[in-house]
Amino acid sequence: MKKLHVMSNSHLDREHRHGFQETRIMLVKMMDELIEIMENDPDYRFFTLDGQAIVLQDYLEVRPQMRERLTKLIRDGRILIGPWYSLVDCYSVNPESIIRNLLVGDAFCKKFGESMKLGYSIFSFGQMAQLPQVYAGFGIHDIVFYKGASVKEFPQSEFIWRAPDGTKAFATRLGKEKRWNFFFDFDIPVILGGDAKKPGWQSKFNDTVRLCHMNDETFRNQYALELQTDIHIREEKIEESVNTVMDLLSESAAEHVFLAFEGTDFTSPLKEIPEALKMANRIMDGKVLLVHSNPVAYFEEVKKDIDLSSLKEYEGEMRFGPINHVHAETMGTNSELKQAMFTAENTIINYAEPLSAILLANGGTYEKDILDLAWKYLLATQAHDSVHGSGDPKIKTDNLNRLAQVQEIADSVTRRAVEGVCERIKLSGDKDDISVVVFNTTPYERDDTIRLTLDIPKEELAEDYWLEYLDGNRVEQYQL
Repeated sequence: MKKLHVMSNSHLDREHRHGFQETRIMLVKMMDELIEIMENDPDYRFFTLDGQAIVLQDYLEVRPQMRERLTKLIRDGRILIGPWYSLVDCYSVNPESIIRNLLVGDAFCKKFGESMKLGYSIFSFGQMAQLPQVYAGFGIHDIVFYKGASVKEFPQSEFIWRAPDGTKAFATRLGKEKRWNFFFDFDIPVILGGDAKKPGWQSKFNDTVRLCHMNDETFRNQYALELQTDIHIREEKIEESVNTVMDLLSESAAEHVFLAFEGTDFTSPLKEIPEALKMANRIMDGKVLLVHSNPVAYFEEVKKDIDLSSLKEYEGEMRFGPINHVHAETMGTNSELKQAMFTAENTIINYAEPLSAILLANGGTYEKDILDLAWKYLLATQAHDSVHGSGDPKIKTDNLNRLAQVQEIADSVTRRAVEGVCERIKLSGDKDDISVVVFNTTPYERDDTIRLTLDIPKEELAEDYWLEYLDGNRVEQYQL
């Protein structure tokens, strides 16, 4: 008998079709519904919260009173969180930011329970060749993603992805329809009603539905909402839908164990799922067993169902076309965002943090809490739609503002670290000397020519000046 792990989830772009606050209100509604469903129905066993921890922060900023209820579901293993802090676009950021993203994500998840030990990379504007190696450093050896894996390169859904250093990970591209297989081919026809694969699948004002749309000057560009949805289990659709899903998974190397995603972009949990799965099991009568599950449980089982030595091994980037060729073009959009992010990253990584470490080593204070806040602002900006300003025009302005906050924090910490170090330097020589301190913030010795801007107070009418080392020897060559 074949076993289908049905994984309830929602892909939560922090901002894309809508700006951040509109999207967050959608998230709050979804999370309220999820908690209510799970607390009242033990058969609604699991929900995978999109591989990113930042959605917990976004939700609890609005609903702090829900923290205890949410934490219990996470600690009970029913809501799976992390491992990322935000779903980063690997090719648009400093490599250090990728490591920090997982570090911050893991630390944030530990406030609620444990992060999911799964390379959950469904954002996938392409993934760098070192990702299996990076994941391995966090105890992650299984990867699931849906963009960037070529059917031609990987005729079977499962394969071994090898990093340049030899680190290997077990990976799946999820079959013919990737991560929306069960939602499009079971949820919609069986529970929501309709056929998402037909052109024009949408509600219209001349249909027998009740739509609400505000059409005044201020709100007319907002979407219309169907007010009375016909959500119920259509038992007559179940067998055909299950067979369709199983056919979509036929490219798998597995014989008995399969994974189906019961959710897609911005979808809310359906309380009907447990009952629908029970009906499906009766109808399929031993041919297929559908279980409400999660991706971690699936990976544990599927690796026992496959001869791993028979799988294709691949080394290199996951950046195949055509879809990633399109996504790659977004890296050239909104260049102001990329430039502001580059400057902010550079200031934190190459100035604020190493100078703060030098200060700490000399008896000062390392402003970890402040720098952690800057990193959270930065990593929020690096989410795969945010970093490109892709979608609602507000995304660009919101993220430029976030980056401005990062830059201000980084600049301030840098200046304060320099002040703290200079305060502790024991100087010799004439009390009227102006001291010039040169910092090397790299982890290696350097011998470079540097450019100095010297403070020479004009009211003191300095007639001559020179540079000399602490030992009294003059710097022989310099240009003013």
